[in-house]
Amino acid sequence: MHVWGRTAAVFALVFLFSGELPAQTPDINAVMSQVAAHQDQAEELRAKYTYTQKVRIRAIHSNGVLSREEYSIYNVIPTKEGTKKDLVQCQGHYGNKGQIFQYQKSGEPIPDKKIDIDASLVPSLRDDLINDKKSKDGLAKDLFPLTSTEAKKYQYELIGEERYRGEPVYRIKFQPKKEYAGFDDEQTVWAGELLVNKADLQPLSVTTHMAKGLPLLVKTLLGTNLHQLGFAVSYRRFDPGVYFPVSYGGEFDVKAVFFYKRTFTISLENTDFRRGEAESSITYEPVR
Repeated sequence: MHVWGRTAAVFALVFLFSGELPAQTPDINAVMSQVAAHQDQAEELRAKYTYTQKVRIRAIHSNGVLSREEYSIYNVIPTKEGTKKDLVQCQGHYGNKGQIFQYQKSGEPIPDKKIDIDASLVPSLRDDLINDKKSKDGLAKDLFPLTSTEAKKYQYELIGEERYRGEPVYRIKFQPKKEYAGFDDEQTVWAGELLVNKADLQPLSVTTHMAKGLPLLVKTLLGTNLHQLGFAVSYRRFDPGVYFPVSYGGEFDVKAVFFYKRTFTISLENTDFRRGEAESSITYEPVR
């Protein structure tokens, strides 16, 4: 018998008597189909939870000096369609003439400044990124390709298997399918990686970046360019089948008309989860 034939026979006997078989590569499309189904279910289960959300967004000049920062705390209440957020606290700071000033009302402009772009842009970006009223967790749905509606837009590749926070996970790479790549409605520009819990087939971590840059026409008309646009979100299990995003962050550079250049950072933390029916009347103590 050829040497390779004898080797193969030996391995076959070893697996036969040990009762073990070589690990098979999972069907990545089947895995992601289950992840999407579980995410759809998780969205419904999240409607039974209230929690506290803390959000910090910063605009930084190209020389590293702070332009504006807002730190907001919300009580988040589920609704039938999505989420409702009650602002509990807002603390803001802006830089002006070499000094830092505090304010309490979101978007408060700098006195006597004719054009204060960041005063309106900072709260607007925050709301666009974390206040999607049709999402059960507030995060913009099109940023993370996990639900069945979004998953169909992507092609997936299994990178490998590893351990994360002590649990076995799949590391999976994703990018837009050709027919869904773009900036129009029902399309996507995101690519990235995710870690999926092997036992529950639920996401533990997702990172995204732009699969391609803004179209030249958009850059020309708006005079705007985005760089290093990307986001990351981490999930944690609270009950069987219930995974919530507990932290979220992103950083990107913006270059626009009038020599406007900023680096924006955003971070989010969800805490103090409380289980209760969505239709219940809930009274909150002020967050301190």
